[in-house]
Amino acid sequence: MTAVNKVLEAFVSSYGDSQDKITLDELKGRLTEIYKQISKGKKVKVEKTDKKKREPTAYNLFLQEKMAELKDIEPKLTAQEKMSRVSELWKEHKEQIEKKE
Repeated sequence: MTAVNKVLEAFVSSYGDSQDKITLDELKGRLTEIYKQISKGKKVKVEKTDKKKREPTAYNLFLQEKMAELKDIEPKLTAQEKMSRVSELWKEHKEQIEKKE
């Protein structure tokens, strides 16, 4: 694969679905940035400027809360053990919500 093909492929995977209107100078800048990274042998990491962060799900919020609680209560647990316990708690929590409905 030629350098040009690599640059185009990286550009399309990074910005292909973007609906932004960009100027020619912005396009040149983005392509130059990608080319420099590829020519240095680095993996291309180009962040989209228009991508909005999704709101955390109920599960994500529950996970954060319970992991912090478990960390305080039982600090010697491994991450895997904490996840197992939080998974069990989530299952119970979900069942209680379904019963209420």
